[in-house]
Amino acid sequence: MHLDQGEHITVSVSARQYWTNSSIDVKAGEQYALRALGTWEDGPKSCGPDGYECALLAPLQRMRRVPEANWNSLIGSLDKRKESEFVIATATTLVCREPGRLYAFANDAPFMYWNNRGTLRLSITRLSDG
Repeated sequence: MHLDQGEHITVSVSARQYWTNSSIDVKAGEQYALRALGTWEDGPKSCGPDGYECALLAPLQRMRRVPEANWNSLIGSLDKRKESEFVIATATTLVCREPGRLYAFANDAPFMYWNNRGTLRLSITRLSDG
């Protein structure tokens, strides 16, 4: 699905899913406002889309899918490609450099999704052609 300028949808992003398919196809040059609401859990820790840091987990930071972003922060990707990953957190503006399908996920270690719970609501609004 492709959004027209000014059009928006809301997608539920599960903390437990390795990839959440937004069903939105973007084109190079387009701009999108991405805003997330809600809370989800990483084991006993509850957080919002900005995720959290934990001194006890510092030695494991390199194991996160996006090591420089917080634990369980909301991350976006085009076509599930590592090189296209970006932090959404609570809000960001995506300026598309290339076409692709928008995906989202909780930033966790790949083998630790089993203890995640909850969903965030991700609002995607097409702003302009850039």
